[in-house]
Amino acid sequence: DRRLDLTTLLPTLPVTASPLGAWRLDDFWVTAVKLQNQTAQRVTLDPRELMGEFATAAFQHPYLGPRGDASDTTTLYLVTRGNG
Repeated sequence: DRRLDLTTLLPTLPVTASPLGAWRLDDFWVTAVKLQNQTAQRVTLDPRELMGEFATAAFQHPYLGPRGDASDTTTLYLVTRGNG
């Protein structure tokens, strides 16, 4: 079973996380995760706040705009090895 638990991905930030898709190459998986701000304030994204065991991670944008704004959503790319 190939599933990442996203409920604790960014526990200190007011964001929702939902999987968009995953791709595999040999023993590595890349998972695209949609992040959406749930507050009226801008949220700065910092990969050091991610909870999990990732080979690497990258945010498509460095921040999320206020909820309802066009910039309130971005994609996070997580790279895991093995079962993730």
